[in-house]
Amino acid sequence: HATSDPVCEVINVQHGALHITAHQRVKRLVRGQGHAAYRILSQGIPNMEKGTNHIAVIGAGIVGISCACVLRQRGFAVTLIDRDEPCTGTSRGSAGAIATSEILPLASPGILAKAPKWLLDPVGPLSVRPSYLPTLVPWLYRFWRASSMAQVRGSTEALASLMAISMPAAERLFAAGEMSHCLRRVGALHLYETEGEFQRSQWGWVLRQDHGVRFEHLDQAALRDLEPEISPAFTRATFLPDWTLVSDPYDVGRDLATHAMANGVSFVRAAVQGIADESGELSIQLDTGSSVIASQVVLAAGAWSHRLAATWGERIPLETERGYNTTIADPGISLTRQLNFGEHGFVASVLSSGLRIGGAVELGGLDAPPNYRRAEAMLAKAKRF
Repeated sequence: HATSDPVCEVINVQHGALHITAHQRVKRLVRGQGHAAYRILSQGIPNMEKGTNHIAVIGAGIVGISCACVLRQRGFAVTLIDRDEPCTGTSRGSAGAIATSEILPLASPGILAKAPKWLLDPVGPLSVRPSYLPTLVPWLYRFWRASSMAQVRGSTEALASLMAISMPAAERLFAAGEMSHCLRRVGALHLYETEGEFQRSQWGWVLRQDHGVRFEHLDQAALRDLEPEISPAFTRATFLPDWTLVSDPYDVGRDLATHAMANGVSFVRAAVQGIADESGELSIQLDTGSSVIASQVVLAAGAWSHRLAATWGERIPLETERGYNTTIADPGISLTRQLNFGEHGFVASVLSSGLRIGGAVELGGLDAPPNYRRAEAMLAKAKRF
């Protein structure tokens, strides 16, 4: 969405798949219906197929680890950098879903009308910390502009194109690491307490159907046939058969990192202080006083990425979406698939480590202390449901 001259891949969208054709410095000219046209400014980035460059990947969460694995498979020298051990940050506490059906952007018509309620309910499904609101206003303005129906359709098309190739890519990655058994296509259920709630969701299901997402709407009897221990408070549901869970996010991330390092990826544990251009190469400056020199950098530091990008002169309108989770080793109930409580802003995932209750998104910046009341509120709801 940048309007400057970003370095990016030139892509064609054909039959729902993305085909990388070149790596060039480009400028976006026009955009519409999820497509973009670009003018080539220079041929400044080497073709990645040559496999002769050293690439540094900043961030050892699941995204950074996956990038390191694939880049190494393609013949690059790769250094993975993180201030902590691989997959011990945000990725460790994720819901563990490869949710290829989730192609709808968070920015959608009418969503900001709920903002006053968010501000007044510190333990609600999505909370905005009042003290952070002045800082958040520029981002909220961009969010509001992205929530028109025309923008939603374009974003949905772009996300659907990515999702179409994500599951095959994940399967290749897991197979290379001899981890295919860690992928479980168990499906998921979106749950609704009232007929009105179910009907309000239909515009999203129409968009999903237009992009080939498989689903089935269920009445209460069919829902209880699939998950007998669900509360009778839920009267409708939608079943997504292709939803895939990993065995456990931390185990999977750790094992992929081990696989990457066994195949030649170097790991450096240090905090990145900045990125500088030195005579055509990139210098990643570390808090240890040393630096890593690379020809290219993959920035996969999650919510911290915009701070690192700023050291290189790039301004990215990225905000922190913090969530909470609790994993119950012995929940005392038997569930088969992931449950999505959309109106309440949390999910329940069946993992090898137990039943994980996660969600309760809040917008409050990187530096705010955690509000564990949000996790407690989720657990209370999960017990009721």
